[in-house]
Amino acid sequence: MLSGYFFVCGTTLTGHFTMSREMKNKKKILVIGNKYHGKTTFAGFLKEALGDAEAYSTSSYLIYRLSLISGVSESVILSEKEKYRPELVKLGNAMCEADPGSLVSICLWAAQSEFILIDGVRRISEFDRVKDWFDEVIWMNRPSEPLGADNLELTSGHANRVILNDGSLEDLNKKAQQLAQELKS
Repeated sequence: MLSGYFFVCGTTLTGHFTMSREMKNKKKILVIGNKYHGKTTFAGFLKEALGDAEAYSTSSYLIYRLSLISGVSESVILSEKEKYRPELVKLGNAMCEADPGSLVSICLWAAQSEFILIDGVRRISEFDRVKDWFDEVIWMNRPSEPLGADNLELTSGHANRVILNDGSLEDLNKKAQQLAQELKS
């Protein structure tokens, strides 16, 4: 039963997110790509390199919601993420079916920094709803990681920039630092 999935802070998640003038002045960056290709890691490195930045993953909210619904702690879901992946996908699909921008909206509501990074968008309907909210869309590509079974519908063609994650964590961090310099100028 998915009806309980849509209730957040006393409001049912329906309708559309309206971006405030203040939010429009923030630099918003969406990081997309296959699972295990380094999206959240790169977003974390980029957040640190940018300084006045926040990074959010839509999967963090899904993990939180699943823990409330199932009674399983967030730490257990995180440590056994592959076991819970089908339930997380089902929850994300249900939320995006109700409102394709809901997960990204939740991430943006609390953001206060100059730069806002979000990862975890997986569906075309979701991407089409939120793409105009972002100044930059980055596709993470890690050639050494096989493509796993997932609900990702997006491709590198949905991004305006591809980051090749083909080295060490230090190499990926350097790429984040280089991009941060470009974004700040």
